[in-house]
Formats: sequence, C-alpha cells, structure tokens
Amino acid sequence: MENKNQHTELKSLVALLDDPDDEVFENVFNRLVEYGPAVIPSLENEWMHNLDETVQERLENLIHTIQFDYVKSELKTWALNESNNLLKALLIINKYQFADADNQKIVEQIESLKKNIWMELNYQLTPLEQVRVFNLIFFKHSNYQPNIENIYDPQNNFLSHILDTKKSNPIGMGLLYLLLAQQLRIPVYGVCLKSYFILCLIDADVFHADTGMINKSDILFYINPYNKGAIFKTDEIHTYLHRMKLEAKHQYFYPANNIEIVNELLLVIAQNYEMQQQQEKVEEILFLKSLLSNPKNG
Repeated sequence: MENKNQHTELKSLVALLDDPDDEVFENVFNRLVEYGPAVIPSLENEWMHNLDETVQERLENLIHTIQFDYVKSELKTWALNESNNLLKALLIINKYQFADADNQKIVEQIESLKKNIWMELNYQLTPLEQVRVFNLIFFKHSNYQPNIENIYDPQNNFLSHILDTKKSNPIGMGLLYLLLAQQLRIPVYGVCLKSYFILCLIDADVFHADTGMINKSDILFYINPYNKGAIFKTDEIHTYLHRMKLEAKHQYFYPANNIEIVNELLLVIAQNYEMQQQQEKVEEILFLKSLLSNPKNG
C-alpha cells in the first residue's frame, strides 16, 4: 500500500481479525473488502505468518471474497461494454480459479502459439487447407491434446491451465482454437452444441457480420477441436443430436455470440464443480452466469 495512512489502517484492521465480537469482525471484514485486490498481498503475507487457525480461516475467506468481487465486477463490465473481446472474458474467468495468474504471460503464450501457426499459414490456400495447416501446428507440432483421462476436471476450463498443460475438454480446447483462428483472420465461430462445443468456418465475406445474420449457406464446414480439428458437415450434427435424443435447434448449427459462448463455459464449469461436490463454487459460478443475463442488476 503506497499511502502511509492506509498502510497503518490496514495493519490495525488485520490485527482485529481475531476479535470475538461478531459485529466488530463484520465491520473489519467489510472495510478490508473495500480495499479491493490491492490488499491481497498484505493479507497473504499475514496468513503466512499468523499461526492462529481462526485468523487464517478468516483471512482465507476474506481473500476469496475480494477475489470473487473482482471477478463479478469485471465480468459485469465486460458483458455491458466489452463483449466483442472474448479473450478479456476468458482472462476474467481464469482469475476465479487462478487468482495469481499473470495475464501478460497468458497473452504472450497465445501470441507465441499464434506466431508459430502464422509462419506456416498461406492465405492463398483454400479455407480447408488453412485449417489443415492450423491443425498440424496446433495439435502435432505444439502438442495440444484432449484431456481424455480427466475430461470433467474443472481446471480444464481455465485458460492458464490449458496453456500450461496443453490439455483440455471440448469447450476449453475449442475456445483456445477459436481465439487463435480469429486472431489469424481465419473465419471461424463457436457453436454451442448441446453438451459439446464445436466451431464452424464461414464464408470469409461475412466473417465480421453479426452472428445472427449468418445463413446456412455461409457455413462451409464444422471443426471439432477436441478431436484434433476433425472436419465434418451438418449431417454429423444431426446424427449426434439423434443419438442424444435432442431436438435439432437452431443454436446447435449456427454461430453463437460471445455472451452465449461465455454462458456455455460457465455452465460447464458449474457442472464440473457439481461432479466434485463443490457446492459453494457451483453457486458462485451460477451467480456469474446470471450476470450475463442481467449485468446491470448484478
């Protein structure tokens, strides 16, 4: 904390975290929350040096509350003003699980991967040929793989973990593929297929059109990033839906906007936490999901 008075107040407040009076503790807790993320290093330092179990538990709850408030605030702002920036949303959500993640490092990892693909990409190639080059660099040379062994691990959904392990589930792998493809000006969009996530490649002439304005004839083919970028047509989606006994809804075939994609990501994260019986995290993620529908009221 740069301000000397703030530093003094902070030390005084932390010293009161073991106060047995609930009202005093609540006031101290709320005041510390007002400091926001800037206070977290000081709280973590206190946690490391304070051996009182009650204080440690209160510090853990306090740090989590501050971090979660940050994620809520940032996601609301994104939904209201920045929803054209998918990467920004993924960085915000990543902070929920990996609060100490270095966003700059993540951006640099993506940039390095993008550069490796770009160096082999020829924009004179057909869209199908471009995707094949992309797949070769992404899956074979960079060794990104589906996390078949732990497909339901919640960490599969968070960007820093995906980049560090080079493994993920369908939506995690699909989102990284989507980010890279769009940055490389390959006309790809996300499709929220029920219980799965795929991509569609569209006619380059409508690449920057509103997703709701894209017609069936604009979609050249689909891509399955979880299956090493396998390319397929509409018939395979119909087969999948028939096997899952699902109605063939419009959303299962057409591009989703970023709000819909992030909504789907949060749903998958909540389901994964549910499978691990982490109910508190399930409720928090579902709250974040609700912000996408009503960001002004969150």
